Amino acid sequence: MKNLFFTFLALVSLDHLFAQNHSGSEISIGVEGGLPLSTLKETHKFGFGGTVKYACNLDETIALTLQSGYIVYPGKSFKSIYYPNSSQAPYSEKMSFPNLRQIPLKAGARFSFGNIYLEPQLGVSFTSTPQKSYTEFDINKTSNTAFTYAGNIGIFATKEIDISARYEGFKMNDRNVSIIGLRVGYNFSF
Repeated sequence: MKNLFFTFLALVSLDHLFAQNHSGSEISIGVEGGLPLSTLKETHKFGFGGTVKYACNLDETIALTLQSGYIVYPGKSFKSIYYPNSSQAPYSEKMSFPNLRQIPLKAGARFSFGNIYLEPQLGVSFTSTPQKSYTEFDINKTSNTAFTYAGNIGIFATKEIDISARYEGFKMNDRNVSIIGLRVGYNFSF
C-alpha cells in the first residue's frame, strides 16, 4: 500500500514538473461491465461496477495512468442433486455460486493517436467471495490477491466522454481468469 501511495505521489509530482508542456491531468469516473471468459464464464455472469482513473499527461500523446475500482460478477445458479441413501429418493436443490468481487489496482501508459488510444496496464486484483465457493477456483478460501494485466483500446467521444474496451487477465488459485470489459467514463481535466 505504501508503494501505491508513492507511485501516486510520483505521478502528481510529474504533473507539476511537466506543467508547461502538456494539457494537464485528468480524473475519470466510469461505469464498467465485464464478460467472464475461460472457466469463469461457467460459474459467473456479466459483471458490473465502477472505476476511477487518474491520468498525468506528459504531452499530447502520452499519459501515465493509475486506475482502481470495484466490480461484482454475480454467481450463476445451478441444481444440485442429492442421494441421501439407498432407502430415500434423490432430491434436488437450487444453489448459486457466490458473487465474485474484484478490486483492481492498475498502473499504465496511455498512447493517443488523435481521439483513439491504446493503454497497456499492470497491477494487482484483490478478489473475494462472501462465503465458501463451490467452484474449482476458490474451495478453501474466500479472498485472493493476483498479478493483473490488461490491454485497453479506447476513444475520446468528446473531451469529457471516454469509451474503452479491454482484455484483462489474472490468476485465482493457480487458474488463469480472463475478462473482456467495457468502460464508459466522464473526464474532469485540471
